[in-house]
Amino acid sequence: MNVSSKLVLLKIGGNLASPKDKFREVDYRNIEEVVKVIKYKFNQGYNFIILHGGGSHAHTPSRCYGLTRILYKDNALGLSLTKLLLKELNLEICKIFIRYGLPILMFDTCSLIRHDNTLDLHVIDEAIKSRFIPILHGDITVIEHRSFIISSDDLALILAKKYRPDITIFIIRERGIVDRYGNTIRRVTPDILKDLMKTEENMNYVDVTGGIMKKLNVCFEISKICKVYICPPEFECLCSCIDGFECDRCSLIETSN
Repeated sequence: MNVSSKLVLLKIGGNLASPKDKFREVDYRNIEEVVKVIKYKFNQGYNFIILHGGGSHAHTPSRCYGLTRILYKDNALGLSLTKLLLKELNLEICKIFIRYGLPILMFDTCSLIRHDNTLDLHVIDEAIKSRFIPILHGDITVIEHRSFIISSDDLALILAKKYRPDITIFIIRERGIVDRYGNTIRRVTPDILKDLMKTEENMNYVDVTGGIMKKLNVCFEISKICKVYICPPEFECLCSCIDGFECDRCSLIETSN
């Protein structure tokens, strides 16, 4: 067995795990493909922090109940429902990790939030030191009478700044970031982001946490710390990116000089 101390921050996109056009449906096949890669690389000595988005389990009820606004009786119930459905998705994802024999620790993200809106990450430290795989997700809670959403992308940036991983990978349903003609953009720069912002097709799904443009901005921030790839759930492609090599079906995020 190869021995490695590399730390990989890996985010399973919400739309990959729970397609946003199919309420409460879980894409078991694609999640399993990702977990197979994690097991293969974990057995080689890699360490992982896993994040996942909420997909249709979270974004649909959040939008329906207006959870970015001041809490009233009706949308307070929506917060409860969103939390419940997030846990439902998280449980289904974690079951797959267990079936593949991976030592995971599930964390409720909102329980880590301090009064100053920072996260207490001591338990994550201990999990990694003990060779567990922490699994966190975007979450929602109440702060000062308002619903407070911490997206999985926000969480990725927080964790990247704290742990400075060797590689960060965002796994999405598509072959990386694609242009208007369906071609994978191998290297995504801030100038390319500006061009993408002009095309409506990149913003045509329900996402209460900012959509693809916010995700790319987070990727640019993390790319100042480590290599960042946006990849499809394909075994060979993900293995290459975890090892730090480019793949023709993924996008490498590049900051400007």
